Amino acid sequence: MDQRRLIGVRDPKGLRPLCLGRLEAGWALASESCALDAIGAHRVRELAAGEVVVIDDGPPRSRHPFPASSVEPRLCLFEFVYIARPDSRLNGRSVYRARREAGARLAEQAPLPDDRRRWPREALVIPVPDSGIAAAEGFAHRSGLPLGSGLVRDRYVGRSFIVPAQTQREKRVRMKFAPLPEQVAGKRLVVVDDSIVRGTTMRALVAMLREAGASEVHLRIASPPYRWPCFFGVDTPIAHSSSLPIARMRRCATSSPATRSRASISTEPCAPPVPIRLASAQAASAAATRYRSARRRPFSDESAAAHIPPRKYRPPGLVQQNRSDQACSTRRIMPPPAPAST
Repeated sequence: MDQRRLIGVRDPKGLRPLCLGRLEAGWALASESCALDAIGAHRVRELAAGEVVVIDDGPPRSRHPFPASSVEPRLCLFEFVYIARPDSRLNGRSVYRARREAGARLAEQAPLPDDRRRWPREALVIPVPDSGIAAAEGFAHRSGLPLGSGLVRDRYVGRSFIVPAQTQREKRVRMKFAPLPEQVAGKRLVVVDDSIVRGTTMRALVAMLREAGASEVHLRIASPPYRWPCFFGVDTPIAHSSSLPIARMRRCATSSPATRSRASISTEPCAPPVPIRLASAQAASAAATRYRSARRRPFSDESAAAHIPPRKYRPPGLVQQNRSDQACSTRRIMPPPAPAST
């Protein structure tokens, strides 16, 4: 763009959209049609793949400088899934209606299983705001289940999947979403989201819903599995940097009190559930196991045990084990008596 001309170019593959709009005093170009609506422009049409539009004092002029062999329309699927706003139109289709239809088809392919308990529990479809709302509406309408709000989103926290560090992504998810215990306690939840990129958001959300009292959490994803990274403008992970497997993640519902505060996930439809723990919890558990095994290992002389630091503090109520080559005795350490009140 200069002082006399405005030039708009769409790549030969048409990966990203580009729209032409008409104003009262001129013309406008925008990546989405909702931007034209915001400035009061009338949407004329979408530019074709490989098309160049030149806007100057006269009417817009269209050019096709790329060879026909290189022009192959391949609109990015993630535009319909997540990137585009629901009030935009892509390839002549409403993004909102496309997402709602995806949720309706998802209800046909993966409905909520029947409750096997004697007394059925209430079921509720909740979306992951904001990109999962349209798909959740379609899922609830097609399945006949009630639709409600079980998660609150902080509008001032940005997208978490593009944050480079895993620890920062986990913290941002906790800051971004909060469950509503009054809505989810004791219910069978169907959580509908648009996609899974790394799995950080889903893992944290399922854990938070469990902590809020949900009896079952069934995850439904409206888009196909995300298998490969994107090198055309979206910062997404490569295969070895993903925190969780991407292919066909299935939530396994259980109401056991021992697993109420954690999620279960499996990479294959028939695989048994595998408990998910945070990386920090895994590291702490591994360190504690190594420390306990090192202290319990028998030593032949005192010099071999010199590298193990002595335990200086034992919290009250723990069990101390005195091991020897012949026998093992156990005694309980009791807390000191409380001082008498005066």
